[in-house]
Amino acid sequence: MGYEVTYMKFDYLKIEQFRGIKGLELKRLGDVNLLLGNNDSGKTSVLEAVRMFEAPDNIDVILRNSRERLLASRMYMREMYTPVECLWNLFPFSQDVKKIAFQAGIDGVINTLTISGELLHVLRPVSADELRGYVLPSKKGDLPPTEQDVLTFQGDIQYQKDVIPITVDEFYYSKLPLRSVKPTLPIRYMAPSDHLSGRNNSAVYRTTKKQELEIVKLLKLIDPNIEGFKLEEGSSSFGRNQVIEHKRFGNIPLYTYGDGMKKILSLAANVLGAKDGILLIDEIETSLQASNLKHVFTWLLHACRQFHVQLFVTTHSLEAISALVSCAVENQESELACYRLEADGGQTFGNRFSESDLDSMGNGRGFDVR
Repeated sequence: MGYEVTYMKFDYLKIEQFRGIKGLELKRLGDVNLLLGNNDSGKTSVLEAVRMFEAPDNIDVILRNSRERLLASRMYMREMYTPVECLWNLFPFSQDVKKIAFQAGIDGVINTLTISGELLHVLRPVSADELRGYVLPSKKGDLPPTEQDVLTFQGDIQYQKDVIPITVDEFYYSKLPLRSVKPTLPIRYMAPSDHLSGRNNSAVYRTTKKQELEIVKLLKLIDPNIEGFKLEEGSSSFGRNQVIEHKRFGNIPLYTYGDGMKKILSLAANVLGAKDGILLIDEIETSLQASNLKHVFTWLLHACRQFHVQLFVTTHSLEAISALVSCAVENQESELACYRLEADGGQTFGNRFSESDLDSMGNGRGFDVR
C-alpha cells in the first residue's frame, strides 16, 4: 500500500540514552505511530525524546519540556524541583558518564543531538530576588547578594556540528520569553490531563467556518444540541470564557461539561497548533467513551492529514487500539505503524507492527499487543 508523503516528518528515531531508555531504534515511522507496552516501558519517554527536536539547540525550550511530566501530574513546584533537577532527571541514573543522545531521520536528513555534562557545587553570589524565586531588574537599595553553594550542571549541547556550552543551576531563569523562540519543528504535546485545564484551546477559536463545523460534529457526539463554541467576555479580570452554544440552554460555560467535551476541543486545538509538524498524545483514550472512539479517531486522522501533522500516540486501551487500526485500514489516508516497547538486559526494543498486521490479529486470534 503506497502513501504520498507531502510534509516534513520523522522517518527514523534512535534513542541511545535517555531517562530509562537505552539503545531503542524505531525504524520506518509512519504518519501515525502507536506506542504500546507495559507501564514504565518508556512510551512517554519516546514522546519526550521526539520533543527534544523542537528546538534542540535551545536550553530554555529543553528545560520547559523537561517539566511537562511534573506539571501534568501537578507535582512541579520550584521549591521541590529546581531547573537543574528537572534537567538532571533526563539522564539515566545508572550512568557513569552523564550523557543523553539521539539520532533522528527527519525528511531524509539524519539529525544528531547529544547533551552531556556533570553536576558541580559552585560558590557564587545569589541575589534576594533569586532566593524569592524570581528575578527583577536591580533597584537601588536591593539587598546585597550572598554567597551560596549552588548545585550546578555544566556541560554542552551538541546538535549536528554545533557545540553550545550550557550552565544550569537552582536559580536558572530563561533569558528570553519562550514565545519568542522559533522552533526548528512545530511540536505539540498533550499530556493525559491537559484537556482538563483547557489552557491550550485558543487555536479552535481562530478556525475557519468549515473547520468549526467539523469540530461541532464531534462535539455533537457528547450532546446533539450543541450548535457551536466561542469566547465571550468574562465577568472578572481573568479575560474571556470558553462557551458552548447550546440549542436549548443558550451559552453554557465549557467547564460545566464533562471531560469528553474538553478532550475533543483540546485535540482540535493541538492539531491546529501542530500544523506542518508533530503532535504527541499521551494516553489518547483518556476521557473518551469507547463508543465514540472510532468517530473521534476518523476525524483525527483526517485532520492530521489535512494539516500535515505526523502523529505519535500512546495508549493502554484495547478499544483504542482497535478503533485506531480500523480507522487507518478503512480510510487509507495515513500509514500507521505500531511499536510495542520491551526492556531486556538493559536495552529497550520496539517490535514493529503495520496496520495490516494489527488488523489481522484483531480479526483473527485477538492477540494482545499491549
